[in-house]
Amino acid sequence: MEKVKYLVNEIELYSALCDDLQAIITERIWNSRVELIVAHGEIGKRILEDPLYKKYSKQSKEFLE
Repeated sequence: MEKVKYLVNEIELYSALCDDLQAIITERIWNSRVELIVAHGEIGKRILEDPLYKKYSKQSKEFLE
């Protein structure tokens, strides 16, 4: 009977460990995706504020050629 209690306790500890690891992975993946969205916004802002973009973006195709 003592061995059964020990095994049940070990299974519960293992299950709790797996749940914690899955939560860490989920949170880190979520954070990395949010960071990618923020990075795209920063890139767009940087392009819009660049003097070359302002100079050549008004119906002029010289910049693209």
